[in-house]
Amino acid sequence: MTELGGGMVRVNLLPPEIAEKRRTRRMLAGLVVGLAGFIVVLVALALFHRGQLSSAEDALAQQQATNRELQTKVVSLQEYGRLDQLLTQKKTMLAQALQAEVRWSTILRDVSMLIPGDTWLTSFSGAVSATAVLPAGQAVSIGTLSFSGVSFDYLGVAGWLVRMGEGKQFANPYLSNTTKADLAGRKVANFSSTIDLTPAAFTRRYAVPTASGGAK
Repeated sequence: MTELGGGMVRVNLLPPEIAEKRRTRRMLAGLVVGLAGFIVVLVALALFHRGQLSSAEDALAQQQATNRELQTKVVSLQEYGRLDQLLTQKKTMLAQALQAEVRWSTILRDVSMLIPGDTWLTSFSGAVSATAVLPAGQAVSIGTLSFSGVSFDYLGVAGWLVRMGEGKQFANPYLSNTTKADLAGRKVANFSSTIDLTPAAFTRRYAVPTASGGAK
């Protein structure tokens, strides 16, 4: 029994057991609602973290793909670098092999342009002895040319020596010997001479590459 205001009294006719059961049900209902709410929060947190994990996995996969692409480019560039190094090595070998190259067709052309009109050659030989490229224009012998020829007289032989000394790739014309001879009833002078080749005779078609990629 509970006293209400205004002199009224509430009388609870329900047995105490039923009232206790109702209170128990209300408590259980509250617990269920609270548990359900907690479960909802847990599910929401799980979904949130799963979304973050999925985004992180996508970002990782994308970065890995980018890394693989960069690695492929690096490998391809390394191949270009290897080929460039190989090309430089071959150029160096070619330059070293041809650094003392002399074009004999050019030598013969120059001789034919310098030889006097009253002189002709009967034999010619040449050899290059240089093993390194020397500065152009320096009067250093890098080889020797040997000639045998005929001129109408000793004056013609002297003219031969003077003319051959005018070639930029020739130096030190030297008369080895000369003798009088008869050719078809005419007196002539046979002679033998040598001439040094200067570095100007090098073709210089190839030069050894430097570290900066140029040539020296």
